[in-house]
Amino acid sequence: MNTVLARVNQFIETRITQNEPNIVGRFGLYRIFYAVFYLWIIAHYNYRELALIPAGEWQPLLPLLWTNAPPNAGLLALLEVLLVGGLVLLLVGYQTRLATAVILVTGIILTTTRYSFGKIDHYDTFMIAYTPFVMLFYNWGKIYSIDALLRARLGEPVSDPTDSRWQEAWPLLIILFMIVVLFTTGGILKLLPDRNSWLWHVNVIRKVTFEYNKGMNPNPLAGFIYDTPLIYGSLRFAAVFFETFFFLALVNNKWRTFFVSSAVLFHLYNLLFNGITFLDMLIIYALFIDWQALYSRWWPKVLKPQFERLATPILIAGSVSLAIIIALVWSSSYDSITRTVLRIIPVQPVWALAAVIALYSVVRSGWNIMQDILAFLRRGNKWNVVPQSADQT
Repeated sequence: MNTVLARVNQFIETRITQNEPNIVGRFGLYRIFYAVFYLWIIAHYNYRELALIPAGEWQPLLPLLWTNAPPNAGLLALLEVLLVGGLVLLLVGYQTRLATAVILVTGIILTTTRYSFGKIDHYDTFMIAYTPFVMLFYNWGKIYSIDALLRARLGEPVSDPTDSRWQEAWPLLIILFMIVVLFTTGGILKLLPDRNSWLWHVNVIRKVTFEYNKGMNPNPLAGFIYDTPLIYGSLRFAAVFFETFFFLALVNNKWRTFFVSSAVLFHLYNLLFNGITFLDMLIIYALFIDWQALYSRWWPKVLKPQFERLATPILIAGSVSLAIIIALVWSSSYDSITRTVLRIIPVQPVWALAAVIALYSVVRSGWNIMQDILAFLRRGNKWNVVPQSADQT
């Protein structure tokens, strides 16, 4: 039995999680980026306005089927306070698991309330539901957090940020598997021999771009692209190929980097030509970046000792007070200072930065994959599974 488990462990570490270093540190830093990104997204929402919509428009989704009427303004304001407070606590890493649970519950209720009045988008599901649900069972506050500092003061072992065992990497694998299912099933559905299907309907891309465009003004290049059969035909087949073969992201880090980075460019195309933002998905793809390597290289380490010198009561009281103050100020009005500061960050630079990183990663990982394929063909035997240098997004 032990031999079988050892072989399973070796297979996972040499095949699936190969070249995924610094998992513990990456998750700890990703927690911070996730909290800031989530706050930035909801800074553009005013949940209490939902109470002004006539109750006759209420068509509750599954999580709210038990309600007979939409939540009132007071309950929506309370949920927003709890959500923002939970995100602030998650950011500083105090009571991380409790904060994650609060974010999961309040985020789902507020989002499904918003969608119960009509329009439903699916690109925020990972940020709002899947990621906090998975992380609820993983302690992403075990490092770079108030919780970790308090545990260290009690004499408990400090987590190693470079720990790369698959036992620490399983949240990444689960979320990756969800993304793979999302894309691969989309590709398979496009292959179905239906007269209106993506692959078999020659005008499907033109129809999506012009008739179903969610943006006010289609891209000025759209007309030229979709009047040129060679271009729009290639786009149809490229989309089907990309989605159907997304399962190859499970092979190893190089394939993972290629497909995840390609997904960012795929979403960027949909933004520019179909008016579909997919903005919320960017923070999910950021999970595959080695933040720990960047942190070790660039972060000014002089800040760490200053932070650690704070007394325990100050750390706890400061964390809770910060969460309460920001949440209450946030909820006071749509133009509150906490919202306004975050809304200063424009969407365009975020997309531009994501696109540059994605394009670089696609080229680099694609080149490495091509080299591996050529080397495999030359050997004519088996893939080289010896871990090599990391190739991160």
